[in-house]
Amino acid sequence: TYNITVTGAAGWANASTDAVGFDPGTGAVLFTGTVAQSISGETSTTFYDLRINNTSATGVTLAQPITVDNILTLTDGYLYTDAVNLLTMSAGSSVSGVTNSSFVYGPMAKVGSTDFTFPIGKDVLYRPIGISSLSGSETFTATYFHANPDLAPYDVTSKDGSLDHVSETEYWTLTEAGTADAWVTLSWDSYS
Repeated sequence: TYNITVTGAAGWANASTDAVGFDPGTGAVLFTGTVAQSISGETSTTFYDLRINNTSATGVTLAQPITVDNILTLTDGYLYTDAVNLLTMSAGSSVSGVTNSSFVYGPMAKVGSTDFTFPIGKDVLYRPIGISSLSGSETFTATYFHANPDLAPYDVTSKDGSLDHVSETEYWTLTEAGTADAWVTLSWDSYS
């Protein structure tokens, strides 16, 4: 097993079109540098360990969906995703090193039945959302929005009567592929 360091603007392009492709083994792929990088190619890549340490203003952008099987380490810089080019964390995987200057900027998914905190945010605001006490194996997808939900497709006046207030500064979406139950924990600080 080897570790790979990706530097410079070239980024990562998985050109394999066969069933074998890139074998992550138990190694790490580290994206480092001061210029924007991307993860792209003909096919999706599965990483064992993925490490982001890119200090450019635009970090690392997914141009292809990826999966992380073991640990995602966010040391510095953002990992930009979208609904098509999604980061999926495998069952049993984990995240380390998240701060206001290093998180997933966009949606991400988590597979499995273990507790998990999604390392998401926007606009230099790390705003995690957590799931715990899952009733079974499930795929959850989470996204953070640094916006007033009332200006989005959510009419805050139609809130459940048991809710006292609705934040006008931010909101999250959390969707599941199936029907498993989970406790959900939202982040909170003076910005909220």
